[in-house]
Amino acid sequence: MQKDEFLAPRVRWIMLLALLAPANFLLAVDRALVTVSAPLLQAKFDLSLSQLGMTFSVFYLAYAAMQVPAGMIVDRFGPRLSLFVAIIVWSASTLVTPFAGSFIVLLVVRAILGLGQAPDWPASVVASRRLFDAKDRPVANSVLLCALYGGPVIGAPLAGLLLKSISLEGVFVLFGVLGFAFALLWWLFYRDASTPSPSTSRATLLATSKAGFSGYYWLIVPAYACMGSVLGFYMAWFPTYLMKVRGLDIDTMGIYLGINAGALCVSALVAGRVLLALSKFVEDGIALRIATAVCALAIAGVATFSIPLVGSAAVGLAISCVAVAGVGFAQVAAWSTIQDLAGEKTARFTGFVSLGGNFGGAIVPLGSAAMIERFGNWDSSFWMLGAASVIGATFWLIVGLKHRRVDAIV
Repeated sequence: MQKDEFLAPRVRWIMLLALLAPANFLLAVDRALVTVSAPLLQAKFDLSLSQLGMTFSVFYLAYAAMQVPAGMIVDRFGPRLSLFVAIIVWSASTLVTPFAGSFIVLLVVRAILGLGQAPDWPASVVASRRLFDAKDRPVANSVLLCALYGGPVIGAPLAGLLLKSISLEGVFVLFGVLGFAFALLWWLFYRDASTPSPSTSRATLLATSKAGFSGYYWLIVPAYACMGSVLGFYMAWFPTYLMKVRGLDIDTMGIYLGINAGALCVSALVAGRVLLALSKFVEDGIALRIATAVCALAIAGVATFSIPLVGSAAVGLAISCVAVAGVGFAQVAAWSTIQDLAGEKTARFTGFVSLGGNFGGAIVPLGSAAMIERFGNWDSSFWMLGAASVIGATFWLIVGLKHRRVDAIV
């Protein structure tokens, strides 16, 4: 593993903007490519609807299953090597996707894509922690989250245009080769940095001990699972709600979904700047970020409860933007808090937390469908997700109380 280096502040920001953020953007674009090209892949491989669904499910299962091992890999080898190998693996999987000879091979390729993309977020969170001090991490994390959420916003229309102008195989080869080229740039120019100002607060020292780590783990993982469930609903089920209940056509629904995704990206960017500004007036940065997560999720919960009560689809869209913006704010605050509390265990902790978030996102379709069938309307889904937001806020509130108690007694 490469020895950590001390890097000038300007170089750290350049590496974030020119390497880390583009890596997350590329990941999101490659992931969106299969979604956009799904009808063409279905026709090419003569897939049934259930088989097509399996190609999506196997990716998420592999991605979720690899989260904890990926965190351990990043712990062992560092962000530079871990993410280099990850980009190579997922780019190779992207490139060969349309050339899979059978449905079984296609499933294997999709699983490899999930395994390859799993180390990206643990590596990114660790890299952000090492590149920036606690004050600047919310801004850095907001950039990473914006890149991750912005990938589908830009990548999906771009992939659609390319699929119209060149062949299915050509588009996948293009994105795969682009990934290989970026992996080379990453390896040549990224350097694992030493943390500019390691956190030495008493609460952080206890949090990174075995007992403290375990205590925070059992609170933060379910909190993030709640956040993942809310975000998963708005990114996956909300379009179906707009068409079936609000009567939108597919074109208008696409516009609404794009506005929602845009609100998520903007909220992530704004959250970083807001937390940076507030840090000048609040000495305890961890408490500030936890309080932000609590308030943001509470707002998301109130907004989610409100959507079924309004008659206008446009007003419902505006309220949904408030809800996803609340989750975006909470995510920036959450990951910055995790970096502070987990310390050198950030990669492994990130793996567990991401697993919780993916689990929350995975159960949304099942839970929503069951609620709709049980009560005969979509209102119940919004009740469930509003409750998830409030429960997530409650878990973060308990994290805050634990942090306050620990910092007072240590």
